[in-house]
Amino acid sequence: MPKRPMVHHLVARGKANTCEGDSKENAMLDNTYAAYGYNAFCIQTGLYFGGHDYDKEQEEGINRFGWQHVGDGYHNTTRYGELEEDEERRNGLGTVYRNWHPGPLGFQIASDAFAYVYSMGVLMALELIEKDMDAGLDPRDRWFVKSTDDRGLLSTDGEYDETELMNFIETENKSLLHDASSKQRLLEPKLSLPPQTVKDMPEPLFCDPLYCSIPHPP
Repeated sequence: MPKRPMVHHLVARGKANTCEGDSKENAMLDNTYAAYGYNAFCIQTGLYFGGHDYDKEQEEGINRFGWQHVGDGYHNTTRYGELEEDEERRNGLGTVYRNWHPGPLGFQIASDAFAYVYSMGVLMALELIEKDMDAGLDPRDRWFVKSTDDRGLLSTDGEYDETELMNFIETENKSLLHDASSKQRLLEPKLSLPPQTVKDMPEPLFCDPLYCSIPHPP
C-alpha cells in the first residue's frame, strides 16, 4: 500500500508446529489483515524450527523459555554479548525471556527473522527484475500499468508540473515512475487491493519525507 508498511505481528511465544495459528484471536488477525500483506513471527516457533528438542528438555526439568533463563539451546549470549568482557553482563545478554517479555537474546531472534524475511524478499524481486532485463523486457511492466488519466499533471513539454505533482502525491498517494519510451506517464500498481481495504486504513501519523515527498521510492 502506498506509504504504509505491511502488517507485522510479533508474538513472544509460539508452538513447535504453528505460530499460534490455532488461536482464535490470531486467526481473526490473519483474516483481517491478509489483504494488506501480513506476516506473523513467533519467537519460540522459530527456535523449534532450528531442531532443538525443547520438549525433551522440559521433561528433564530444563525450561529455556522460563523467566531469566540464559541460553536458547543454540547460543548463550547475543552476538554483541560475545564481545562483552564482563561475565555478568555477557550472561545477562543471553537471557531469552526476562519475564513474559523477551530478553536480549529473544529479541535478537526476532530481529534476525525480520532481516531474513526482508532480505529474501529483496533478492526475489531482484531476480525477477534481472530475468525481465535479460529477456529485453521493461521490469516496470510486471508491476505497473499506464493510467488512462494523467490528471493534468503533464505540462506542454511532457514534463510534470512540480507543484501539481507534489499536491497529487500528498492527496492521492499514487506512485509515479519515468517511462522513457513515452516520456513520463502516471503509473498505477497492477496488484490492487479490494476497494474497501485502503480506505479502511487510517492515514499515517508520520511519513518520512525521504519516502513521502518523492514520486517513486529511492
